[in-house]
Amino acid sequence: MHVHPSEKKPTWWQLYALGVILVATIGVMETSVANDSARLALELAAVALVSLVMLGWLRINRVRIDLAQARPPRATSDTTQPSRIAAYTQRQHDRAAARSRCPPRARA
Repeated sequence: MHVHPSEKKPTWWQLYALGVILVATIGVMETSVANDSARLALELAAVALVSLVMLGWLRINRVRIDLAQARPPRATSDTTQPSRIAAYTQRQHDRAAARSRCPPRARA
């Protein structure tokens, strides 16, 4: 069965790998290139190239990111049971409803 690419989760590891590649490339350039102007030009080119690749990644994964943010969280055994807060709120609501059905007490 073929799965449409937008139905998959975003590939965040690729974006993180691009960041690591950028830092490693600039580190290598810092230590190996002696000329300051050449090093600056190479670093700017590396930053520009990786930025363009990151923008391409974002364009490819834009639909996946939107779907992942809109997708409800998966149900686990903890989420299928009412939480303590929800149970407490329901008890308070039930008590308030019971009080409103009782006639007011006569004051002496």
